Amino acid sequence: MELHINDLSFQRTFVVEDKEKMIVDFLSICDITKQYYLEKIVVPADYLNRDIGREFSFSSSFFQIPDKEFKDDLTTHSRIRSLFANRFKIIQTIDEDEILYWIEWKELESEFLKAANSHDCPVLSFRTHLDFENSTINVQKVILADNDEQIKSDEIIGNISEATHFSIHNETLSRWKLKQAELNSKWTPLTRPFRFHEQMRDYLSTIKYDEQMQNIDDHQRVTLARTIGKVIAEMNGWQHHMELSRKNDRVVFKALNNTVYLAIDTETVSFELHDRRGNHRGEYNFYGEILEDPKGHKLNVS
Repeated sequence: MELHINDLSFQRTFVVEDKEKMIVDFLSICDITKQYYLEKIVVPADYLNRDIGREFSFSSSFFQIPDKEFKDDLTTHSRIRSLFANRFKIIQTIDEDEILYWIEWKELESEFLKAANSHDCPVLSFRTHLDFENSTINVQKVILADNDEQIKSDEIIGNISEATHFSIHNETLSRWKLKQAELNSKWTPLTRPFRFHEQMRDYLSTIKYDEQMQNIDDHQRVTLARTIGKVIAEMNGWQHHMELSRKNDRVVFKALNNTVYLAIDTETVSFELHDRRGNHRGEYNFYGEILEDPKGHKLNVS
C-alpha cells in the first residue's frame, strides 16, 4: 500500500508562520505510517522545490530551519534526508488503466486525490488550508461519458494531516495491514502469536496506552481492551471471527493460515491463545509478552 501526499495541499499563497513546526509535524506523521507497513509515500515529481507555503519548500527548509537535536537524537535535516532516501516515491502521473474520470477540489484537478478515491486510502496533507485540517476532504468525481458529457458526483476522500487522523482511518489502514501480514513469510501462530513487537510498542506508545489504563472504571476497561486489542490482533495477522465471538460473548480472532484462535480477555486486558479444539495455550499482554499463571478459559469452537 502507498499513501499519497496531497499535491493540492502545496498552497503557494499560504503563509507558514512556524516553518519548523510544519516540517517536524509532517515528519512525525511519516514516522507513524511505519506502523502500518506502508511501502512508500508517493510525492509529486517536483515536491523538493514545490512551495509548501509562500517561499517555503523542502529545499528551502535546509536553510530556514535551525539544525538542532530532537529527543530521538536525529536532527530535523537528517530525518528529511532519510525520507528522501527511503520513504518517498516520486511519480509523474498515476495510471488508472481505462477509468476515465478525475477528481476536482474547488475546480482544481488532482491525480493524487484520484488515486486515493480509487484505492480507498487516505492522503497525507500539509495543513495549508482549512479543508486539509480535517480527516476528510470533500471533492467532486467527474466521469466523462461516451457522449463527452460530464457526470459529476460528490465524494469524500480520507485525509491525514495530524496524528489523531490515524485512529479515524484505522479500519482502512488495518485492512491493508492485514493483507500485508498475510503475504509475510511462514508463520506458526501457536508458538509465535505476535510477530511485530516493535510496531505494537510504537502503537501503544502513540496512543499513550499505559496512561489510559490508569484510573479507569470497568466499562472503560472493557471498551479499551476491545478497541486496542482489535488493532493489535489485526496488526499481527489475526482476523476477527464473528461467529465464535457471538458464541463466546467475547472478541475472538482466527489466524489467517491456521486453525488457531486468539480471544480478548477484557477482565485482565490481555489475549488468550487457544488451539484448534479451544484449549487454552497461553496468555499475553498487549505488548505481546507472555503472562505467568493465566486463568485459562476454554474457548467454545464447536
